[in-house]
Amino acid sequence: MSVIKLCLSQLTLALVLLLSPSHAAINKCVNAAGQISYQDRPCPDSSQAESIEVTLQNAPAALKLHRISAAGSDYLIGLPSHWQVTRQVSGGASTFKAQAGTGRQATRLLMTFIQRQQTSDAMALLAQIEQQTDLQYLQPSQSVKLGSDDFQPVMLAGNGRLSHYVDNKLVGMGGTRQQQFAYVTGGAIVSGDLLINITILSHDIGSSAYAKALAAVHLVTTDSS
Repeated sequence: MSVIKLCLSQLTLALVLLLSPSHAAINKCVNAAGQISYQDRPCPDSSQAESIEVTLQNAPAALKLHRISAAGSDYLIGLPSHWQVTRQVSGGASTFKAQAGTGRQATRLLMTFIQRQQTSDAMALLAQIEQQTDLQYLQPSQSVKLGSDDFQPVMLAGNGRLSHYVDNKLVGMGGTRQQQFAYVTGGAIVSGDLLINITILSHDIGSSAYAKALAAVHLVTTDSS
């Protein structure tokens, strides 16, 4: 299982309570300048890393579970209750959109659930999606790909891949247009006949909101009730 790297104080996901008897490991990375980052890949060698086991005993519970139907099943996405959430069904795809904050403090999570044909290899499909995501986000001259990470969802049987991008001309700017974000995390999860396309938009990948969006992706689960 891929490590979910977040700060425990930021992980307000009661969905972790569904993990029994499983658990998730969380790491917090601090660089030489004291800047904190939360990511789903190992901390750089030059950074100080802290790893915390998230279990039933230490998982917070300030969470609202959002249900979305796709591919003949219901799925749950856990986010703090103050996040603004919308759902849309169009052409066989179910889209979940959530946002916390506004302006430079905004973080957005988009997850599109699509039923797929299982004839295609999951890893080949994830590689194809990564190539498409590269083409989409590396167009601006100042954009850089920070890396890609494969992971296994905690609660779903399947595989995922997330790629991380930064638009350097937007980092640290005091004001940008509403639809512009300095950091983009994009990719997908493939679980059986389900494809979940994922996008996280943020101005700060070290923020609490980004951490919670990333955790929601790793912890999406089916509704067995």
